[in-house]
Amino acid sequence: MNPRRRRQAWIAVGALAALNAVVFFVYTLPRRMEERSLAERVASLRSEVESERSTVARLRRRTDALQANAADAGRFYGGLGSRSSLLSVLEELQRVPRELRLKVSQRSYEPEPVRGLPLTRYTITMPVSGTYRQLTAFLDRMERSPHFMTVDQVNLRKRGTGGEAELDVVLSAYVRAEGKGDGHGR
Repeated sequence: MNPRRRRQAWIAVGALAALNAVVFFVYTLPRRMEERSLAERVASLRSEVESERSTVARLRRRTDALQANAADAGRFYGGLGSRSSLLSVLEELQRVPRELRLKVSQRSYEPEPVRGLPLTRYTITMPVSGTYRQLTAFLDRMERSPHFMTVDQVNLRKRGTGGEAELDVVLSAYVRAEGKGDGHGR
């Protein structure tokens, strides 16, 4: 091959390489950058979807908890008696110590409205004395009462002879407040 043809061949190869580079920079490179950008956007969107799924799951759990709490509150209010049922609570507080042969001193009770709820809390103070077995049986029966009562405080006042003790027991009985709607906090 003569040198002129060789030179023309090299120029053609060079022009073809230059044209290839131009096509690469004009078409292929932007296309690759666009594909890379799309891949990054897909990964970002997948991350956002996962984040939204976890948010939805958290909100579902919160909704389930709220519904369970509302059902529990409904059962709680449904199980409470009205103020007139306080008489049966007081009768139980007289009957149980008598059945257990406990000695009961002066009892007192004080009503207190529960702020923000249609409830009245009656704080009942009862000094009782008896054997350890009698006193624990009394506390057990109070905690298992069909009325909604809580044993708030127990103070050992004095230990007597023969295994007897004197306790100050503070109980709370809850009843629905009168004239407060349907008793469900609405």
